[in-house]
Amino acid sequence: TFDSKLFRSIVPFLLKPGFLTNEFNAGRRTKYVSPLRLFLFVSIVAFFIFSVNLNKMVIGDDVEVDKVGDALVIDGSNRGASSRNGNDDSGSGFSRAMDEIVVEIEPGIDNFFAQKAKQFKKMGLASFIKKFLADFEENISKAIFFLIPVFALLLKLLYIRSKRFYVEHLIFSLHFHTFALIILLLAALINSPTANVLAPLMMGIYLFIALREVFKQSCFKTLIKFSLLSSVYGVVVFFVLLGLSLATVALL
Repeated sequence: TFDSKLFRSIVPFLLKPGFLTNEFNAGRRTKYVSPLRLFLFVSIVAFFIFSVNLNKMVIGDDVEVDKVGDALVIDGSNRGASSRNGNDDSGSGFSRAMDEIVVEIEPGIDNFFAQKAKQFKKMGLASFIKKFLADFEENISKAIFFLIPVFALLLKLLYIRSKRFYVEHLIFSLHFHTFALIILLLAALINSPTANVLAPLMMGIYLFIALREVFKQSCFKTLIKFSLLSSVYGVVVFFVLLGLSLATVALL
């Protein structure tokens, strides 16, 4: 059953990086949960808990919200005070920040960005942040399904001489991203600066050991390929997150 397979899988999966990947690649898979099912199970649990935590999030009182908005508008206000009425203190700092954007854009270019600024002004900072985070979380859960095969492709290129099939790299990728989700979930539940620092460190250590265990190369070669993989994949993740952020704002 799924429960018994999960129980047999989770301990070696967490404590022996690369072991489960080797078992599946060697055809010894009947005792364990498949990589895809394990990933789906963990991702459903993780994003459900992320969603619950997001719904419980409280964004300070109005004074705190205004402080955030004021920080956004300070520079623009200082530069524009001489040409615009700077004595109007009505409305929140966020609204004034949106006014700054609209004023900068609207002369001659009443376009998409100006309309978005007006929309965000009506929403208010608290509503904007909550809506953005909720939509971003939904989008990033979908983006992971794009990142997993990309990670596998990078592995295929780095270990092209190993003559392994792409599906073997895909299994590795599924296992690594499953572990990453578990660590991110624990960090979110603990919610401390220490956990936030330890999370990427633990993912890096797990990845290095798994690469060493699965591909059986020397520590030096593994370190070089680990560094290349982490750097290139880090850039890919950065641009995916940037694109998701912009798309989320555009679709609000």
